[in-house]
Amino acid sequence: MRVVRAGLLVSWVVSCGSKAGDAPTGESSGESSTSADTGTTGDDISPCVDDDDCMGNLACEDGTCIGCIVDEDCGGTLQCSDGYCLALEDLAVCEQSAGATCGNGSIEMLEECDGTAGCTECSSDVVPTPWIVAEGISRLVPTSDGGAIALTDEFTPRAIMAFDTDGSPRWSQPVTEQAFDLAVDPVGNGYLVGVGSGVPWIGAWDPTGEVRWAIEGDSDGGFLAAAADATRVVAGGIDGPSNGETRGLLRQFTTEGTQQWTIDEPSLEAIEGVALVDAEVAVTGRGPPPSMGSDAPKLLRFDDVGALRWSIDLPQDGEDDGYRPAHVAGDGDGGTWSFGAADGGPWAVRHDREGQELVSFECLGHATGWVERVAVGPQGQLALGIFAFEDPPSHGSSLAWFAVLEGDTIVRARRFGGQNIAAGTLALQWRDDGSLVLGWTDAFDVGTRSEVLVLPP
Repeated sequence: MRVVRAGLLVSWVVSCGSKAGDAPTGESSGESSTSADTGTTGDDISPCVDDDDCMGNLACEDGTCIGCIVDEDCGGTLQCSDGYCLALEDLAVCEQSAGATCGNGSIEMLEECDGTAGCTECSSDVVPTPWIVAEGISRLVPTSDGGAIALTDEFTPRAIMAFDTDGSPRWSQPVTEQAFDLAVDPVGNGYLVGVGSGVPWIGAWDPTGEVRWAIEGDSDGGFLAAAADATRVVAGGIDGPSNGETRGLLRQFTTEGTQQWTIDEPSLEAIEGVALVDAEVAVTGRGPPPSMGSDAPKLLRFDDVGALRWSIDLPQDGEDDGYRPAHVAGDGDGGTWSFGAADGGPWAVRHDREGQELVSFECLGHATGWVERVAVGPQGQLALGIFAFEDPPSHGSSLAWFAVLEGDTIVRARRFGGQNIAAGTLALQWRDDGSLVLGWTDAFDVGTRSEVLVLPP
C-alpha cells in the first residue's frame, strides 16, 4: 500500500481495465490481446457468431473467440487482465504489485490476519455468526435502535424492509419505482431514491413501515445517491434524458418532504456520491466520458443553502463507458473521505473542510479492485469495504474484503464470497460501542445470498 501525504506530488497513472463482466473496448494496449500481436495461445478457444457466444470478456472476431480468461491462455510472460494478454509493464500500477505474502506480519490482499495470535495461513480460525441472512439485499443501513433497514432488488421483488435487533424481519413494503440508494435518519425513518416514470423520485417510510411521503420530479432524470440526518435528506443524481446531455442534480428536502433547495450543476454529468458534513453537503460526480476529453471526477462542497464553496479534481480509473465513480463519506471532523479506484486498485483520500488533502491511500493491501464503502468509527478508526479480485491481475471472481485501518496500517480484515462469481459489499457502519456492522452479497445469474455480521470491538 502506498500512502501519500499532503505536500507530496502524486503522479496518477490512468491505465485501468474495465469492470469484471464488461465487454472489452479495444481502446488501449489491450488491442494486443490477439494472437497476431501478442503470441497468445488463446486464439482457438471456441467458434462464435458474436460476442455473446464467447465466455467472460472474450470477443468474437472472424468466427473465433479472441482474448483470455486465465494467464495460461496467454503466451510467454504475458498476463491476462480483463480479457487482454498484456506485458507486466502495460498493467495498471496496482495490478503489477497485487498479491500477498503470508507471514510477513502485514495484512495484504484478501488476508484476514498475518502473524497474530490465532492466525493460520493468514485466515482467522473464528467464523462469525451472521446477524441477518437474506436474499436479494442490495443496500442495508443499521438503525439507531439496533435494527436495520434494507433495499431488496437483486433477483427478488423490489422492496424496502426492516429487520429487528435479533436479525428477524420486522416489516416489508413493495416498491414499484427503480430504487438506487437508501438512507436512514437517526429516528429510523427510511428514504429510497431512484427513478419513477423517467423522473427523479424519492420516497420516505416511518419506522413501522408506513409510507410518509413520496415526491417525483417534473423533468427527465433520476436520483442515484442519498444521505439523511436529523433534519434533512439530500439526494444527488442526473438531470436530463438518458439519451441526451445531462447535468448533475442535487436536491435537499426536510425530513417531512419539503424541498429546501435544488442545484443543476453544469460541471458534472451526474452526482453519484452524497455525504452530509456538519450543515453542509459534499458530493462526488463525473464529467463527460473520458473519450470526450472529460475532466477528472470531482469532489464538490456546498454550504447550508446550496451555494458551491469549492470543487477539486479526483483521480480516475481510466475507464470510459461504465467506469467506476468515486464516492464520498464524512470523516467525523468536518472533512471527507473520497474513495473508489485508481491505478487499478482500491484508493481513498481524505480532505479537510476547505478541500486540502490530508492523506491518500493507493493500492490498499496490494489489492486490485475498488473501495465500495467507507465508515469512520467512534475513535476515528477507518473501515473500508472493498470489491477485490481473487486472482489479480487476471481478475476473475471477486470477493468482499473488509479492512480496518489504524493510521497507515491494516489491523483487521475479513473476506467473504466464493459461492458465485461476483461478491461485493452492501453495508458498513460502526456502532457507538466500537463494534462493526458489515454486510456482503454474493450474486450472479445462478442466485444471490446476502449476509450481515457484527464484529466485536
